[in-house]
Amino acid sequence: MDSRFTAALIRSRDSIRDAAGALRAYDGKDQSLLDIAEDVKETADTVVQRMKKKRLDAQAAG
Repeated sequence: MDSRFTAALIRSRDSIRDAAGALRAYDGKDQSLLDIAEDVKETADTVVQRMKKKRLDAQAAG
């Protein structure tokens, strides 16, 4: 497995946890921040789906 991928995934998890911990600071007024959060979610969903597909492919290949 690519160590860059592993490191990037772990950094991403840590960063989103940091953002979740700081969520109190969001007052709900800045739509652009919500847009960024939605983009993060969509990107994360794409990563998860691609990883699941690769896992299934790897299992099928034996």
